[in-house]
Amino acid sequence: MLTAKLHNGKIVTSVEYDVNLHGTRIFCLDKNCSSPLIFVQGNEGRAAHFKTSGKGDSVHQSSCGFFKLLNMIESITKVKEYQEEGIHNDMKEIVIRLSMSRIDPDRETSAVEREKGSRDPAALKVKNDSLTPQSISSVKGVVKLLTEYEPDILASILINAGGGNKVPLSDIIVNQEDAHEILWNDSTINNVG
Repeated sequence: MLTAKLHNGKIVTSVEYDVNLHGTRIFCLDKNCSSPLIFVQGNEGRAAHFKTSGKGDSVHQSSCGFFKLLNMIESITKVKEYQEEGIHNDMKEIVIRLSMSRIDPDRETSAVEREKGSRDPAALKVKNDSLTPQSISSVKGVVKLLTEYEPDILASILINAGGGNKVPLSDIIVNQEDAHEILWNDSTINNVG
């Protein structure tokens, strides 16, 4: 967990947590859990994070978003729950650009774009140190985001779908009933969220 709830209800991330400032009473941010947590200092091999001790009452409840690895549907459900609770309001927002033009069947690519896309395999790749990807351009990228990141991080993500609109992740990925209602009411990304 990279986020926790303080004894006063405020949310703190592991990066900004200071035991002298915030105290030692920290809890799981999931309303179904609220288990006591401990802070694990980061080092060169791992990032600072919060975790349960695994003993006594410091164990995640089975309905908690951090109890087990979540599948895509469970993950987006927890993200929506956290966003409705306003947990993301205390967190720094992460904006990811969404560009799905590659999967558009009507898009025509020019020879210049195809040549630009072919890179030298021996070229040095420098990994970006950001916590999440800066952009997503495929359905596979969306699935990877939902399955590899914990719900507390996903709750702070806003998707920039173009035109300067920043929409919470849980408003973009919806079940078929919600999608039907959005289409029936002629809603678009511009007026969702």
